[in-house]
Amino acid sequence: MKIAIPLITATILLFSACSKKTSETPEPENDFTKITMEQFQEGKMALGKPLKMAFENSFQISGKIVSRVDGLAKISIPIEGFIKRIHVRKGQSVKSGEVLFEIEGSALIELQKAFAISSAKMPQLQSDFERIEQLFKENIKTESEFMIAESAYKTELANYSALKQNLENIHLSISDIENGNYASVYQIKSPIQGQVVDVQTTPGQYVSPQSSIAEIVDARKKHLQLLVFENDYSKIKSGQKVAFKTASEKGAYSTATITSIGKILNMQSKSFDCFAEISDTDKSKFIINQLVHGQVILNTDTVFALPQEAILKSGNNQFVFVKAREIGNELFLEKVKVRVGRSSKNHVELIDGPLNKQILISGAYHISSE
Repeated sequence: MKIAIPLITATILLFSACSKKTSETPEPENDFTKITMEQFQEGKMALGKPLKMAFENSFQISGKIVSRVDGLAKISIPIEGFIKRIHVRKGQSVKSGEVLFEIEGSALIELQKAFAISSAKMPQLQSDFERIEQLFKENIKTESEFMIAESAYKTELANYSALKQNLENIHLSISDIENGNYASVYQIKSPIQGQVVDVQTTPGQYVSPQSSIAEIVDARKKHLQLLVFENDYSKIKSGQKVAFKTASEKGAYSTATITSIGKILNMQSKSFDCFAEISDTDKSKFIINQLVHGQVILNTDTVFALPQEAILKSGNNQFVFVKAREIGNELFLEKVKVRVGRSSKNHVELIDGPLNKQILISGAYHISSE
């Protein structure tokens, strides 16, 4: 008994000493990153929680800016001739009905001559037809005589009407020509308002009706032509929104609305042509044939998200720094693995990770990820 007491006392003293030593030892900090408040401020760091944001389900597309059918005019001439005068130049803006070219040549003179001759014949042929028609009704003229008179009159009437229409199409005065006052030139006028994007002729050049001599584009009437691949075809519908930009654009996406979906697969590109109407506020900054890329927005849902700069990578993993505690002038951050999804507007969807904790959302790149 006398020996046991010192042993127990020694044991108690030893346990007490160990307990005292353990309570005085600081908690290990190997799993935390420590920064001072001065470092926090100098690095322009910020803490925050994941926010609920609207994220869009979409698929990628490419395409180009094209003119609508009613916004593009290829200029040709109705009657062959020579270019006497060019009133416009490439890049010039024109109004509908503005004179572009003046054309001269023997074909113009021959057309007016043919019309004048036909016009001179018409009164006599009409009078003969009406007289013989009346006599035929009175059984004085035979049916054969009536048919000959009718054929001659209606044949010339068709010829007269066609010649007259051709002259009216080039805006010449019918009454002047009937009186023998022939025009030496006729004018080609712009059928639309727009900008002259090409002039393909020079003064004195002979031009046939099959030749295109200029091209005009109305910048207000352009839309988006999209290439939609076969795998995505079932997803696209009229009325869906498109977010797009050119390769050189750094700012926000422009918007358009799907208006037409092609029905024929291009076997070479394995894609369909679809068209989208560009919003009025964005039309003016694009030019015809400019290439674009973007996405067709299918639907929108609400998810938790973090700024992209809050997500750091380590190998194949992503992680964030979470505030563990704050002691005096020091902040302790814990490296926490997360799982992310879609990106939108400089934010990343947080699929799996801390939702109710303070996360380093700005300035995380200042901290080593190792």
